[in-house]
Amino acid sequence: MTFSFGDIVSGIAQSIGDVFAVTGWLLAPIILFLVFLSAWLFYVRKKYLEDIEWVLLKVTPPKEIQKTPKAMEQVFAAFNATYSFGVRFRDKYFGGKLEGWGSFELVGDASGVHFYIRVAEGARNLIESAIYAQYPNIEIEIVDDYIDDLPELLPNDNYDIFGTEFVLVKDDAYPFRTYADFEKDSKADVEERVDTIAAIMEAMSRLEEGERIWIQMLVRPTNSDWKKKAEAVRDDLMGRKGEEAVSFMALSKGERDVIEGIDNKASKIGFECTIRFVFIDHKDHFSRDHIAAVMGAFQHLNTMNLNSFMPNLATMTITRGVFRDFFKKRRVYNKKRSIYNTYRSRIFPGYMGTTNSKFSIFNVEELATLYHFPSISVGAPNIHSVEFKKGAPPTNLPTE
Repeated sequence: MTFSFGDIVSGIAQSIGDVFAVTGWLLAPIILFLVFLSAWLFYVRKKYLEDIEWVLLKVTPPKEIQKTPKAMEQVFAAFNATYSFGVRFRDKYFGGKLEGWGSFELVGDASGVHFYIRVAEGARNLIESAIYAQYPNIEIEIVDDYIDDLPELLPNDNYDIFGTEFVLVKDDAYPFRTYADFEKDSKADVEERVDTIAAIMEAMSRLEEGERIWIQMLVRPTNSDWKKKAEAVRDDLMGRKGEEAVSFMALSKGERDVIEGIDNKASKIGFECTIRFVFIDHKDHFSRDHIAAVMGAFQHLNTMNLNSFMPNLATMTITRGVFRDFFKKRRVYNKKRSIYNTYRSRIFPGYMGTTNSKFSIFNVEELATLYHFPSISVGAPNIHSVEFKKGAPPTNLPTE
């Protein structure tokens, strides 16, 4: 007795129908509840976001900063004070609340390089005080959003766009190459040390009219679960879960460097972080040279034995794979719209429909490597800076 392919498919469909007929009364309420829960969370989270009062701070550093990014570590450590230690059930499911976050942004255009920080109004004094404590001569002011200089929808007839998010190649337990690693490799003074954002500053300083480079770091405090996972990775590398643990001194130098790197990362405060990069230019002279420059700036932080950066291909404005040419124009256009919209919204992954976005775990040392105010070793000529140092008032001023 033989069966055709149609008979097999019909039999499978019949079996599924029989199962659903028996269990449908149980599955239907569960499915309806999940649909309702999803719709409800979308509604309450949207309302919660609309009620947040955000402020965009423009930070203008002095021309000569003789501090290493270690100072910026303290700023990020202070921002951790916004952590709620877990959102309550009622606030989460009835108020739409999730852990708060901030956005640290590098923006380049024909006028120069600009530093921005966007936080909720309630965190403004905290972040300003932390910055002034480390950089007394810096200037901070509330400004209008630079994003509003462009249309709400891109690309359009005038502008084209390239964008992606960056993620770590390996597990979050492994650190990438930080400013501290560059300092260990060089015994030079602050003036001659390699600045980890120098390459990005240089790329942004070369932009012409209409060209824009936007880099956004969404930073959110988190609990210590990531540290426990990092310690588990370390223990696994040393064989501590097996019958015979490996002696640290018996490991090769490269293996010891990996263990020490994981330990060092786990010893500092960590944050969930998403990095978004967008390049915008006129369609008639869209230059990809600047895209390559920014991508290369992240590459110099990569290491073979620890961690590296790579584009999140789900968000990158290209198509790949066997079916990359199927509806290619439409798919690329949709990706461009998506990365532009998520950048403008500054919404953290997983909060409101940002399903393709991912976040990595960075500690304060890694965050300071990616975002700090340039030292005097940075030679990029087009960085907006304070022209004069603020002086103290005369001591003989009348008090009455």
